[in-house]
Amino acid sequence: MSNKDRLTLLFLADTNAIHTLRWARWFSRQGHDVHVASFNDIALDGYEGMGVSHLWSYRFGNNIIERALKFPIIMMRLRKLIAALKPDIIHAHSVGGYSWFGALLGQDRLVVTPWGSDVNYHMKQSRFYHYIGKSSLMKARLVTTDAEFLLPEFAELGVKPDNILLHSFGTDTTIFAPPKKRASIKTGKYTILSSRTLHPVHDVGTFIEAIPAVKARFPGTRFLVLADGADRASLEARCAELDITDCTSFTGFLSEAEIADYLQQADIYVSTSRNDAGLASSTAEAMSAGLAVIHTKVSDNQKWVNDGDGGYSFDIGDAEQLTNAICRLLDKPQQIAEMGARNRQKIIDDYNLDTEMQRIEAAYYSLSAPAE
Repeated sequence: MSNKDRLTLLFLADTNAIHTLRWARWFSRQGHDVHVASFNDIALDGYEGMGVSHLWSYRFGNNIIERALKFPIIMMRLRKLIAALKPDIIHAHSVGGYSWFGALLGQDRLVVTPWGSDVNYHMKQSRFYHYIGKSSLMKARLVTTDAEFLLPEFAELGVKPDNILLHSFGTDTTIFAPPKKRASIKTGKYTILSSRTLHPVHDVGTFIEAIPAVKARFPGTRFLVLADGADRASLEARCAELDITDCTSFTGFLSEAEIADYLQQADIYVSTSRNDAGLASSTAEAMSAGLAVIHTKVSDNQKWVNDGDGGYSFDIGDAEQLTNAICRLLDKPQQIAEMGARNRQKIIDDYNLDTEMQRIEAAYYSLSAPAE
C-alpha cells in the first residue's frame, strides 16, 4: 500500500470489546495507520502495531465530582489526540458517549456504527441518551449498520437514507471453522453451547432452565456456558438448585482462539438474547464453525437462520419452547450436521469478514477524498 492509499483511522470504541479489536485489527493488517481511543483502560490482547489511547477509566468512581471532571478531561484528551493525528476518518462504535464526543468536536468525516442495544434499547429508555444519540447520528457523514430492521428507526431519527450503509460485521471463517470430525459422531453424546455474555439482555437463564428436561431425555448431553458477566453467580447457583452441575460448565471469559476451540467441540448453539442488532457475532461464529443454531425470534435472526433450514427459533424467555427445539434436533441427529453445513455456507457467502470490511474500506476512501 502506498502512502497515498494509507488512511489514518481513529476509532472511538471500547478496547475491551471484541468488536473493536476485530475491526481495528483488519484495517491495521491492510496497512492503514490505526488508532483506538477508549473510555476503558483495559484492552484485549491483539492491538500490537496500533495506537491505543485511554481517555478515561471505568474503574474510576462515579460520584458528582468524578462526573464533573469526566467531560472536560475526555474532551481535552480527545481534542489533543485528533490535533496530533489529523485522522482521515473518525469512527465511533456504538451510539452514546463515543459518537457524542465525535460529533461535538465537529468532525466532518465522522462515521457512527450502532451496536444494537444502544439504538434499540438505551435510546428508548433515557431522554438524555436519546438526545445525544440522535444528535450524533444526524451529524455523522455515514451511519453503518448490520441491522435491516433498524432502518425505520434511523428514518424517524432524521438520518438520511443516503447516509446509511447496510452491511454485515463479518466473521473470519478461517478462525471459526468446523473440525474435520466432531467428537459426537464417535461417542453419540452431544454438546450444546451458549456463548452470549452473562448479562440480563442475553437472558442465559432461559438456557439454564431448559437443561433439566433435555438432560432427562438425553443423558450424557453436555452443556457449555461460555463468556462471563454480572449474572454468573446467580446462574451457577440456579444450576445447583436444578441439580445440573454435573453436565453444565461455565468457562468464564475466553480468548477468540479459545472460543473457536469450544465451538469445534460443540454440536448445537443456543442464543437466548432478548435484543440483537443484525446477526450477533457469537451466532455468526457458531454458524461459521458448522453448528446448528437455536435462537430467539428477535431482530434479524430469522433472516439468517430459518426454522428447519439452519436450526430453529423460539419466543424470548420461553424455556419450554427452547427445550422442544433442542430435543427436536437430538431426536434426529443427522440434521444437526446438515444444518451446520448450510449455516457455514451462509456465512461464507454473506457474512465473510474480508468482503464486508472491504466495503467499509471503500466507504472510508470515498469520505476522505477531497471535494471536487
